Amino acid sequence: MDEGGLNLLNIKAQNEAIELTWLRSYLDLTPKRPMWAIVTDILISAAAPPGTLAIARMNMFIQKWKPSTRGPRVMILGDETLRMLKITKKYNTNLGAIRLSTNVKAKLPSWYHPGTPPRPLTNVATKCLLKKHKVSTVAELIKLANKAQAQNRSQDHIPALTCICRDCVHERLGGCKNPHACAEEALERLHEIAPKYNPLEIELHDNLSLTHRRKMSNKNAQDRGGDILLDPTITCRNSLAECFRTFVDPKKLSLTPAYHQ
Repeated sequence: MDEGGLNLLNIKAQNEAIELTWLRSYLDLTPKRPMWAIVTDILISAAAPPGTLAIARMNMFIQKWKPSTRGPRVMILGDETLRMLKITKKYNTNLGAIRLSTNVKAKLPSWYHPGTPPRPLTNVATKCLLKKHKVSTVAELIKLANKAQAQNRSQDHIPALTCICRDCVHERLGGCKNPHACAEEALERLHEIAPKYNPLEIELHDNLSLTHRRKMSNKNAQDRGGDILLDPTITCRNSLAECFRTFVDPKKLSLTPAYHQ
């Protein structure tokens, strides 16, 4: 009152803060994720644009597709999910981390990837990767692409349709008609990923992260209420849940990883 306010609660701001809290729980893409978040994934996927493939969709926040928020498909979402999506748009929640570890990059989806140019999922090899090999993450692309790279090629694998190496025979038993072609397709898609998200890029260390010894000292200090040393790292190292940011200017998102100079 002394500063000119009416000393009243801003209900709108409070409700938006609650929605952002729910959004944070939804974006906890770890095994601890609540069941309602998994159900929300299903609802959002059901409202996805008709041109996207259900088998390739994982989560709109880590892929290049958005659900319909107008028209008949919006009825699928429900009021709660729709409110969350509107808050997402209003406060620009994005995959805004400026640097990701190789481990985290490998957890990103292989399809509708945020760091690749748009590309149809219609050729024979891509359909086989989706339906026969069940590829869904970048890590699975890497595993499949290994034999297509000369330096990783086993002595008994030959880059041909007729290859009878153990891996190719196993993949044929799974329904794949041309394992080497699928490996080549996987490798090609990996090479399309922008540097910030590409696990094949050499990871340069900027020596910003605390050593294991200092991290343990911080943990001990936290347990006894002592002083904690700031960890200046800019790299998301453990999970995709670390990589989301709110109040992000979409025009300033870069596909190049940040480095300390």
